Amino acid sequence: MNNIIRQVSEADLEAIAIEAFINEAQVTKVSPHSVNLGLIRGNVRGIKLAMKDLALAVARLFPDLASDDQLDDVADDHGIAPRLGAAQSSVFVRLVGSPGTTYLQGTQTVSDSKGNTFDLEADLTIGTAGYGYVKVRSQQAGAFTNVDPYTITTVSPVPSGHVGCLNEYGATGGRDAEDRDTFLKRIKEGPDELAQDTLSYLTQVFVKINPNVLRVIYEGTSVAGKVVLSILTVNGIDLTSDELNTLLQQGGRYLALTELAPIGTQSYGVQLKNVTYGYIDVSMRLGLFTGASYTQVIKDIQQKYAKYVDFRYWDSSVDVVDYVTLIEIARGVAGVKSVPDNYFSPAVDQLFRPNVFPRFRSFKVYDLSGTLQVDETGVITPVLYPNQVQDSFVQSVL
Repeated sequence: MNNIIRQVSEADLEAIAIEAFINEAQVTKVSPHSVNLGLIRGNVRGIKLAMKDLALAVARLFPDLASDDQLDDVADDHGIAPRLGAAQSSVFVRLVGSPGTTYLQGTQTVSDSKGNTFDLEADLTIGTAGYGYVKVRSQQAGAFTNVDPYTITTVSPVPSGHVGCLNEYGATGGRDAEDRDTFLKRIKEGPDELAQDTLSYLTQVFVKINPNVLRVIYEGTSVAGKVVLSILTVNGIDLTSDELNTLLQQGGRYLALTELAPIGTQSYGVQLKNVTYGYIDVSMRLGLFTGASYTQVIKDIQQKYAKYVDFRYWDSSVDVVDYVTLIEIARGVAGVKSVPDNYFSPAVDQLFRPNVFPRFRSFKVYDLSGTLQVDETGVITPVLYPNQVQDSFVQSVL
């Protein structure tokens, strides 16, 4: 690639020009400070400038030859988003507290042991489950804000009723200003960004409109002949009718021609709905080690159960909820001494219809003698599955 335009020094160009001049003009020599040498050097300077401009032009065709500002021109020519600047990271944190405990955006912040501070992006009031999730964003920008899981543990100021704070997933999205090598790699991979399957493409479209969208599921066509797409959110909460309408209206220009609303009408060839959940009710007897709390153990079990049926990858046509695995997960939680098989429910594997996602609803926990310890009947366990936003795809394609 670097040999497409070979750079030659003025001295070498001058020697080549003198040789050609002697051969063609039938002169015997070119003396220093002579008129002939002056003409030759003038031509060489012009050739050198032409070679420089030619190299710059070729660099716009071959990004490997470009540098500094030239790369920005190459990206613009190729329709690639400009060089990305520094960005903040974000992550959901699990806040544990007494029911009714309130965490306010603009008041409470969370931080890790390395001094990274994150602002809440919304208010959160703890429900009957005793914990909830809220999205936070780092105050600073840079790759150093991408902190590891289980490192954000501090809330300030601490509200009344607060128990604990934890990030189950690592913070992502933080980056330094894009350097040449990273920018070059993104330019060269630009054509690959268009090779998105339809659902992945629509997922990024809807995430751009509503950051809570996790996944788009194709459910066939309705009796009216409309394409049915169901929406899965990062926290398992159903979108309202207004939110679904916003996705449809703002995302309409990204739909296929057969799905667009005809001019002068408000009728789309696509129908958006919330996904369907299949609920699992759990009952078990637990033997705990001395000092362990039933309430905390159940929260940890629910967290691990949610990750076991990770909505990002769940395929109900092949996946099942294995009740033996549920028992083993409970046995592996810190503080649990024993989980008798014969008192565990459900006692069979849980199968679901296509495009139905499992949600754990009620948890009844007894001690080994059968005395009820925790009764969360009808309480749908809060969940969290972080989405993956493709910044380059969103900025270059959408």
